[in-house]
Amino acid sequence: MTKLRKGYCVNNEVHEYLMKIKKENNLSSVSLALEMVVKEHEKRSRIKTEDTAKLMAKEIGKVLRDDISKFKLSASETDKNVQILIEMINGHLIKEGIGKIVTTTGLTTEISMESPALKIAKEEVKKRLYRNKIMKENKINE
Repeated sequence: MTKLRKGYCVNNEVHEYLMKIKKENNLSSVSLALEMVVKEHEKRSRIKTEDTAKLMAKEIGKVLRDDISKFKLSASETDKNVQILIEMINGHLIKEGIGKIVTTTGLTTEISMESPALKIAKEEVKKRLYRNKIMKENKINE
């Protein structure tokens, strides 16, 4: 590696520190002491950056973990409720002896229809989701 010759002005305190580094490390010149100090500074700066990145990753992980836990809980509760509804509807269909049903798409039964009750239920769920979204946004903005 080629070396550049440059002239730098430092105060007496810095010069004494470089002389101390030179002596402690058995270096042949103050230039080598200065190089050593700069390399050490660069190494420590890199370590600080890495530590900061690790700390940020850990904190972001905590926040995401909390959010994921909430989503898991919500999904679990929803799944449970859907399974209960399926069981109740199935029981009702068996009790009433209903073999064929009309679907909303008509893909499997060739007949398609939406009952007024289904339309009301869809609209209610749509309103509920909208209200929950607004409440969540308000909570975030507080």
